Amino acid sequence: MKIVGISGSLRVDSKNTSLLKAIAKQLEKFENVDFEIVSIDLPLFDGNHSKENIPESVSKIREQVKNADGLVITCPEYNWNITTALKNAIDWLSLGGINSPLRRHVVAIAGVGGGRLGSVRSQMTVRQTLLHDQVWVIPGPEVLIAPTDDLFDKNGDLTDPVATSLLDELLSQLVKAAPLLRESK
Repeated sequence: MKIVGISGSLRVDSKNTSLLKAIAKQLEKFENVDFEIVSIDLPLFDGNHSKENIPESVSKIREQVKNADGLVITCPEYNWNITTALKNAIDWLSLGGINSPLRRHVVAIAGVGGGRLGSVRSQMTVRQTLLHDQVWVIPGPEVLIAPTDDLFDKNGDLTDPVATSLLDELLSQLVKAAPLLRESK
């Protein structure tokens, strides 16, 4: 099974990118799961590109997502919303309507940010945005992590036992659901 990870942050030393790397380690315990983190450092989507005139970086991520059985998105929260980079990536990935690489995928969402509420607002926005492509978002558990300085240890492992437990459950749900949705396409 192929799972693609997307961090909604382009920030150097992003806690959400660190979370995605911790998720990669947690996915190692599942048999036959290949996990790949992809970059959303993409040109700005402006609607002027045809399917034949897509930038190389966009073609690459579209192909990676298309070939995946499931996705994991970690999303920070800026101004009570998703990042421009993440919205831009979703716009590029949704290009093509019913032939969109996102269409009918299964996605797990987690995030660090937004103070005590974690990234609850941005996660709700991502869920709503993905509805356009009939993406099925794992309904729970919600993994909303408040940012702290000691959230990750020197090995990159998540130090919060509650967040680790929630992620285990979320990833288990993803691994169970991804092949089922893939078969129904």
